[in-house]
Amino acid sequence: MIKFSTPLCLLAAVALSMPSWATQWTVSNSAQAPAQFMGPTALQDAVNSASDGDTLLVTGSGATYGNVIIDKPLVLVGMGYSPIVQATIIGEMDIRSSGVFATGFSATQGLQLNAFNAPGQYGGAWDRLT
Repeated sequence: MIKFSTPLCLLAAVALSMPSWATQWTVSNSAQAPAQFMGPTALQDAVNSASDGDTLLVTGSGATYGNVIIDKPLVLVGMGYSPIVQATIIGEMDIRSSGVFATGFSATQGLQLNAFNAPGQYGGAWDRLT
């Protein structure tokens, strides 16, 4: 007969129930700012590859990343805009998921909030967009 230790079983139960840690990814469309995702479609590529809850750190270059569709809960952090720092420019940001936090972007074609009818919605398409 195999005997199990109660503390060991509790430790195993806690370890298996803990959420996995989110990952931070770097994104750039400039050769002067190397990142894990590079090029004109780097932001959409990073969104597609990221897991729920991951953070995308997006450098500013003054060049657009184009349109981006966000269909999972992510944190996106751009460089913002100031005369000293290059803006993080996107064409249009189409948010199709709840749990999205985006800050520091300049959208030249606007913002679409299309997550209100997504499964599991509780009244909000995104947590905060600045």
